[in-house]
Amino acid sequence: MQQALPPLELQPGSPAVRLNRLEPGDLRQRLALFLDIDGTLIDLARTPQSVQVPEMLPGVLCALEARLDGALALVTGRSLADVDRLFPARRFVVGAQHGGEMRGPARQPRQEMAFVAALNRLRPRLETILPSWSGLLLEDKGRSIAIHYRENPSVAFELKTILNRIMAPEIGALELLEGKCVFEIKPRNFDKGDVVRALMTVAPFKGRIPIFIGDDETDRAGMAASRAHGGCTIRVGDKRDLLADGFLPSPAATRAWLRELAIRLDHGVDAAQ
Repeated sequence: MQQALPPLELQPGSPAVRLNRLEPGDLRQRLALFLDIDGTLIDLARTPQSVQVPEMLPGVLCALEARLDGALALVTGRSLADVDRLFPARRFVVGAQHGGEMRGPARQPRQEMAFVAALNRLRPRLETILPSWSGLLLEDKGRSIAIHYRENPSVAFELKTILNRIMAPEIGALELLEGKCVFEIKPRNFDKGDVVRALMTVAPFKGRIPIFIGDDETDRAGMAASRAHGGCTIRVGDKRDLLADGFLPSPAATRAWLRELAIRLDHGVDAAQ
């Protein structure tokens, strides 16, 4: 029997095997998608503002959202306003700033606000130290701060050391996440896993099998939460992640996989052959 999901390199025993046994009509009722953006749906660029959204991507996401009765969410480190800048034609369900901002059917998880004062104390330290480095970009998103070093990757180790040092007084409220040529300073008390857990308690996500697709360390909390809800995880690019049930080699492959999934959900498996 043809598998329900598009072809995917799977780890042995992946929960996706269970999804593959479903008919496309059943899959429409059972599947929920949680999708990272940068490095997963779209290719990374020199700066967050210079990324390009492929022309076909918004249509594929809208098609999947419709076929899954709304059970699709974008889960990202970007701000909510930035997500809407990338996808201006559609207001998707979004968990932005690693769960610091949410839009959709779930209530924002309760958040202790000590991180606000901690970030306020940290900003002057960053603004004093970072300008002395070439090729760094500080992105203040309000509830989190990103320091991009794609233009000067050789500074990664020294930059991480300095960030850990200046963050030490705020370690109870803040944490440092390492992504692809970026360090994210975010509140310790919420993450992408909180987005998955909150949405999985409400319709249209409740009772479905979640698939979380991400590409780096900042996505692992969302992956763990997806697994805890009986779902599966797909890592883009890196096959060494033990939390991943399946792998896709690149954002282009992710887009192609999602497009094929939309076709299968719409017309059945045979239409995708």
